Amino acid sequence: MCRSYGRLRIIKIQKSSCFGCNFCHIRRDTSGASCYGNDWERNYRRRTQLHGNSNRANFLKPKYLEVIKESLGGSTALKHALLCYLEGVCPVEVSRQHSREIGLIESKVDKMEWDITKKIFSSDLSYSHKIHLRLCLESIVNVSDLAEDAADRLELVTLKSMV
Repeated sequence: MCRSYGRLRIIKIQKSSCFGCNFCHIRRDTSGASCYGNDWERNYRRRTQLHGNSNRANFLKPKYLEVIKESLGGSTALKHALLCYLEGVCPVEVSRQHSREIGLIESKVDKMEWDITKKIFSSDLSYSHKIHLRLCLESIVNVSDLAEDAADRLELVTLKSMV
C-alpha cells in the first residue's frame, strides 16, 4: 500500500503488537513521483473522477437562494408581529394578521423544500452529496419552522390577553 502526502510517501501500514494500533513506515520521496505516477495532473484527474465534480449541483443554487430569502422573510414578519404586541402601537388584530402571514410563508417554504428535495434525489449526484444537500436544506427551512412556532405562541398570548 502506498499513499503520497506531498514529498512524504507511506510505504506500508503494519499492525503493532504492543498497542494494537496501526503505524506507518514513512520515507522521504526524493524522486518527486507520487504513488499514482509521475504526473500530478493525472493524479488530480483520478481523484476528481473518483469523487465527482463538485460543480454538478450548481443547478440548485438559485433554488436554495430563493428558499433562504423566503425563510428569512418569515422572521421579519415575526419581528413586526412581536413589536406590534409588545409596544402596543398596533391593535391586537394587526399582530394576529402578521402571525397568519408567517404561517403562509412557512407553508410556501415547505412546498419549495419538497420541490427541491425531489430535484435533489432525481439528479445524478452521488448519494452522499444528495444527503448533504438535503441536510443543508433542512437547516435552512428550520428557520421558518421556528418562526411559525414562535408566531403560534404569540397568537396564543394575544388571544389570552383579549379574554
